[in-house]
Amino acid sequence: MRWAKANAEITRAIGDYYEARLREFAAAHPDKISAVEGKRHLTTMYFKGLEAAKAFARELNRRGLDISAQTYKADCPPAVLTKIPLISTPAVVDFIVTEMESAIQTEGSSNQTGR
Repeated sequence: MRWAKANAEITRAIGDYYEARLREFAAAHPDKISAVEGKRHLTTMYFKGLEAAKAFARELNRRGLDISAQTYKADCPPAVLTKIPLISTPAVVDFIVTEMESAIQTEGSSNQTGR
């Protein structure tokens, strides 16, 4: 807790940067992502389809990122939950979003080829 308090300003700035990057990412993929909710380090993307959300999370997991798809609530849209570490840097954020971009392209290619 002492570390979190001592680093609150930079943590807030990184969280703002991550949220902005995630919103830009979602805006670039309106065919798959319908909304972004949350704040800073804890952000959720709502997908338009269940299979797309699951495939996206699965591909990111394959790449070593701990991102999950919440797909078990019948009355909620498929959601991909993200939670980055408090110790993240801009480079970590950029890495995560780059992996997301690659994963959504991979997932899209898989659906088009029927794999």
